Amino acid sequence: MDGEMLVTETKVVTNHSLADCEKQGVGSEQSHLRFDTLSAHTGPADEMGVRDLLEFVAQKNYPQTVGSYEKTMWSIAYCPEGRCADFYFAENYEHSYGMLLLEKGSFLKR
Repeated sequence: MDGEMLVTETKVVTNHSLADCEKQGVGSEQSHLRFDTLSAHTGPADEMGVRDLLEFVAQKNYPQTVGSYEKTMWSIAYCPEGRCADFYFAENYEHSYGMLLLEKGSFLKR
């Protein structure tokens, strides 16, 4: 915000601002609906469970506006215990790009 990074603790993120600032909540109705759907999930989920949740809230599953097509370009599932992340691109949840997160801010492809 105005060149300053604002950090907000959250377990899920969609396409609207979560930071405590004047832009908080700015985003589409669809983004808020997808956020609420993800946030409503309680309890643990394994790697495939998280992937399934991400696919469930992908933009392809929501009504599109006239003359446009919104598409989820990327989704990320983090595993803090394993220090890894799985990236999914262009709503393809059948293929992930896995990365191991290293301590000095670098990563390895897994």
